[in-house]
Amino acid sequence: MRVWKKVLSGVSVGICSLALAAIVGGASVDAASLAVSAFTVDYDKQQLTIKDTTQKEFYVSIPTVTTKVDKTTQETVTTVTAKAWDIYDAPAGIAIVDLSFIKPAKEAYIMIKGSGPDTAAKVVSKEDPVMIHFEPSATGVKPVYDAVNDTVSFTDAKKNPIEGKKFQFRSEYGTWADYGATVSLKEHAQQGTTVYFREKYEDATTKQAKAFSAALNPASVVGGYTTFAASHFAGAEAKIKITKLANGPSVKVDYVNKTFTVPIGSEYRFNYATSWKAVATDETGKKPVPVQLSEIAAKTGAVDAGILEARVAADTVKNKAASRFTQAKFNAVVHPNAGTVASGKITALTDTTAVKTDVQNVAVGATAATQELCFAYDYNEKTGAYTNLVATNLSTEKSFQIVVSDDYVKLADVASLNSAKVIATVKAAASLEKPTVTKIAVKNVSGKYIYVRYMADAKKQVWSSDYKSAGKADLPNVK
Repeated sequence: MRVWKKVLSGVSVGICSLALAAIVGGASVDAASLAVSAFTVDYDKQQLTIKDTTQKEFYVSIPTVTTKVDKTTQETVTTVTAKAWDIYDAPAGIAIVDLSFIKPAKEAYIMIKGSGPDTAAKVVSKEDPVMIHFEPSATGVKPVYDAVNDTVSFTDAKKNPIEGKKFQFRSEYGTWADYGATVSLKEHAQQGTTVYFREKYEDATTKQAKAFSAALNPASVVGGYTTFAASHFAGAEAKIKITKLANGPSVKVDYVNKTFTVPIGSEYRFNYATSWKAVATDETGKKPVPVQLSEIAAKTGAVDAGILEARVAADTVKNKAASRFTQAKFNAVVHPNAGTVASGKITALTDTTAVKTDVQNVAVGATAATQELCFAYDYNEKTGAYTNLVATNLSTEKSFQIVVSDDYVKLADVASLNSAKVIATVKAAASLEKPTVTKIAVKNVSGKYIYVRYMADAKKQVWSSDYKSAGKADLPNVK
C-alpha cells in the first residue's frame, strides 16, 4: 500500500555525498545503501519495483539534478536536490512505484532509500539514498514510409538518419509490436490507414524490463550519489499515412487477334506468375505493344483457360506502390479439326494429305467425332457448270471464317493467314434443322486452297482459332 506523506522537504546535497539521517521515533543509526539487485523496471507498464526484505518502508523522491561550471575552479559541479519524499509502505519488503509521470524525451532521476533494519529494540533511521538515471528517448522522430520497397526509415528533429535504435508500431486501434526488417506494412495499403511508431523502451545496450544487474545497469556517481543506469521509456508517437492503392489499369481484349492491350506504365502477368513483365511500347514510345495470348501457348497453339492480371507499376520518383490488380479471365482457345470423313468421323489432314484432298470430301469439327462445317460444289444443271462453293454450318454455337491461298500453307505457318482477307463468314446455325448455308463464287476459289477458323465472339468470350486447311477447291468443268 502506498502512503502519501511528504517528509524531509528542502534537502540539498552538493558534489560531496552526505548521509541523510532522519529522526524517526527519537533514534538514529547509519545503514547501507540499497543494492542494484533491489530494483526492477517494467518499461512497458512504466513501473519501478523495489524489493528488499530487510525494509518495511521505502522513500522515493524526484530530485532536481543540475550541472554547472564553478567560476572559480572551472570544475563541473553537479548538484542534487531532493525537494520531497514519498513514503511507500512495504510490510513484505516490496513496493511498486508508478513512473508514468516521467516524460520520455527528458532525462530523469529517481532517488530511493529504505527505512533501515527493523529490530525488536528500536526503529532506526533511513539509509543512504541511491539514484536511478533514466535516459531520454529520441526527440523529433519522423518515420518515412517507402511505399515501393515497403520499408520505414527514421530521422531525428534535424532530419538526420537514426541508427541503432529500436522502434515499435501499431495500427489505428491495434497493439504495439516490434518493427524490423521482416515486418510488412503493404497490407495496410489495400484500404489505406494510419500507422503509428515510437522508439522502443529497450535501447541498443539491452537494458531490458527485468531486474537490475551490474552488467545491464552499471553504477556511477552523480552528485555524490550511487546512480544506476537505466534505459528510457517508449518515445513519443509519430505517424505515417499509408495511401490506399490506386485502381488497376484498363485492359482491352481483342478476341480476333488474341491480344490484350494494357496501358504504358503498367505491368502484367499470366496465371499468377511470381514475376511481372513491363508493357512494351512501339517505336514512337507513345503506344503500348499489345500483349500476345501466344506468350503462354505451346508451339501447337494450344491455350488453356486462364487469367491475365495487370497493374500500374510502382513509381520510385513519386513513392507510389504498384496499383491494385485488374483481371481479365479468358477461356481456352478451341481449334477446329479439318480432315476427311470416314465412318462419320473426321480423320485429320496433315501437310502431306491436305494438298491432295478435294475440299468437297472434307468436314470441319471441334472434335474428331463431330461435323460442323461441310463443303460441296454447287452444280448448275442448265449450264453444266459448277458455279459456287457451298459451305454449310451445322453448329448452333460457332461461326466460321474462310480465307483462300494460291499456295499451300503448312500447319506451322498458318499464322501468316491471320492477315489474309476473309472471303466468307458462315454464321452459326439458327437450329439443327436450319443450318446456315453460304455460297462462295467459283471464280474466287477455283484452284485455291481453303482455310477455315472459328470466328471470334467477344460477347461469348470466344477467341478466333488458328486456321486449319480444308483442302483444295478442285471444281470440275469450270466455265
